[in-house]
Amino acid sequence: MTSEQPLPRFAARQAETCIRLLNTVANGVDQGKPADRTLHDILRNPREFGSRDRRLFGDSIFTWLRWYGWVRDLPVEMGLLVAWQLDAQQEWPPALQSLLADLQKERPSPLAVDTPLQERYEQTAAAFDVELAPFDELLPTWLKKECSDLLTWEALFESHIHRPATWLRVDRTATDEVHAALVAEGGVPHPTDAPQAYSFQSAGAVSRSMQAHADVLEIQDLASQQVVNLCAPSAGEYWWDACCGTGGKSLHLLDAADRKL
Repeated sequence: MTSEQPLPRFAARQAETCIRLLNTVANGVDQGKPADRTLHDILRNPREFGSRDRRLFGDSIFTWLRWYGWVRDLPVEMGLLVAWQLDAQQEWPPALQSLLADLQKERPSPLAVDTPLQERYEQTAAAFDVELAPFDELLPTWLKKECSDLLTWEALFESHIHRPATWLRVDRTATDEVHAALVAEGGVPHPTDAPQAYSFQSAGAVSRSMQAHADVLEIQDLASQQVVNLCAPSAGEYWWDACCGTGGKSLHLLDAADRKL
C-alpha cells in the first residue's frame, strides 16, 4: 500500500462526473448503443470538459468495460477501481484516489504489466476484499466458438493483459510532414505494408497528436486501414463502402485515390 498526498480540490468533482458518465455509457450499452458513440456524444461540447477531463473519462470508462466480465456484479464505483487495478495501471489519477477515500480503501501497489491473468484476478480481489465474477466469465462464452480457429481459449484470455494500441492514419500527402512529431509522441509507424499507420499506447499522446494535427489525422484501426490498402483505389473509380461506421474507410479511399473518386 502507498501513502497519499492531499488531493487537489477538483478531484471529488471530477470523480463524481466520471461515475455519472460511466453510468450513462453503461446504460447505453445495455440498450445496444456503441460505447464510443455514446461517450463521443457526451463529450462533444468542448466548453464543458477540458482535455484532462476527457482523457480521464475515456480511460476510466473503457478500462471498466474491458474488465466488465469480472466487475459487472460490483457497484460501479468499486468496479471502476478494481478494473483500474486489473489493468495494471501504474498511476492513479486524483479522481480515482478520491473514490478510494470515499470507499475507505487504500491504493494497492500497482501490478506489473506482465502479471499473469490468474494472479491479477486473485491479487486484485484480495487487495479490495471483493468477490469477482467467475474467472472464465471475463470473456463472453460465444467468443470461444467464434474465435476457435484463430486462438485457443487460453490464449484469448492471456491476450487480455495486453492493452491494445490505438492506431492513427495520416493523410498520404502529410506523412513526411508529421512523421517526426508523431514519433516524438511515442507513435510507432507500421513496419511494412501500412505506411500511413502509427500505433500509440498512450491515450494522452493520441489526444495531443490529434489536437496538433487535426486536419491530417484520423483514428482508424489497423485492420480498417488494411482494407483500403488491399482495395488500392484509383482516381475515377466508384467504390461502395458497405461497412461504414464513422466514415474512416471512405475518407481513406478518397485519400488513396488522390481525392478524385
